[in-house]
Amino acid sequence: MEKDGLLFENKTRYTKKEYEKFLKSYREEHQLKENLYTFGMIIFWTICMFLAFKTNEIFLGIAIIIGLIIFTLIKILKPAKDMQRAEENEKLSGNFFSIYKFYNNHLKVENAEGKAQLYYYRLYSIVETKTNYYIYVSRNSAYIVSKMSFTKGNDKDFSKFIKRKLLIKYKNRK
Repeated sequence: MEKDGLLFENKTRYTKKEYEKFLKSYREEHQLKENLYTFGMIIFWTICMFLAFKTNEIFLGIAIIIGLIIFTLIKILKPAKDMQRAEENEKLSGNFFSIYKFYNNHLKVENAEGKAQLYYYRLYSIVETKTNYYIYVSRNSAYIVSKMSFTKGNDKDFSKFIKRKLLIKYKNRK
């Protein structure tokens, strides 16, 4: 038994539909920053390339062109490969469950991949949508917690609780 007592419990089933909702939320959260970064890098290296050619640094200009091509390919191909890998993931078969147990200072996650204990102050952020909570442990990794799947406590009380725990790390996207 935990010394600070179980406050909320949730058993979420991972499905392709839920994962697509997560990806949509993730894109809304990060796409603008990512696009601005990519655009800025391309502009910067294009200017460097022109300066290299203008000062007759042909090899440097060619190296920058090669670098720009590689950078652009990575920015295009990596997300597509990540998406393909995610779609092939066993989690999306509908037979993968995660059990979330929320305590006063931490949460525990249990699933077929193992167990984890996470302290709220170490979480990257939490995003609340109409149907789910996305608990980010890093910028690119999150747990999906379905609002409909609380087995102890309820969605409204959990929302109040998690807002207090994460303060500025909490984002409402309903």
